[in-house]
Amino acid sequence: MSESLYYLCDSRSISGNCMLFWRKNRAGYTSNLDDCELFSLEEATRLHENRPSDIPYKKDAIDAISKRHVDLQDLRKIEV
Repeated sequence: MSESLYYLCDSRSISGNCMLFWRKNRAGYTSNLDDCELFSLEEATRLHENRPSDIPYKKDAIDAISKRHVDLQDLRKIEV
């Protein structure tokens, strides 16, 4: 059985109505789950203990409630 993976949420802020998670390579924060860093339980717990506002959530649980959306900033990339 494989170990569960975790997203790490920065609970200090949101973007619109979206949660913010640690971005891959720890390069800031993102609401795009495709850009999120994934953590083991041990690492997510250690980071949470260092900063309680960083909250680990099971990847499977967050993925199950996620919704597809369009980032308004991307509209300039398409032709009307």
